[in-house]
Amino acid sequence: DDIGADHLCQCVEKCLLFGLRTKSKSGDTWPMLSSLERHCKPKNSALLVQLGIARRAAVNWDRGRVLIRVILNEKLLSSLFAWIISDENFLKRWYRPYCLMCSPRIQEIIGNLTQLSAVTFRLGIITKP
Repeated sequence: DDIGADHLCQCVEKCLLFGLRTKSKSGDTWPMLSSLERHCKPKNSALLVQLGIARRAAVNWDRGRVLIRVILNEKLLSSLFAWIISDENFLKRWYRPYCLMCSPRIQEIIGNLTQLSAVTFRLGIITKP
């Protein structure tokens, strides 16, 4: 993995964490991300497959970080953000009003994220058999 891709993963994680209501002091995105499928179905069903991959990851750190890497590998980052904002009740439960996900410019941001699909990522993921 190169440094630039790692920095991108960190930036995505920070965007997801900004305004997130969490009890974790470490800033774990996994509880929010793993609860998405219980609240609303994604328009892109490939997201559910990637969520399963992250769930099976053999890691001792945040599975949310694994999901970010998997999502980037599969060119689904904009779909992930669209999924998060698709349910207003979900947003209110997990995010504070000042978060990025509640920004009036979030649709523009998601549109910009689609441009990342022109980049091929091959970020390493360790999963359990």
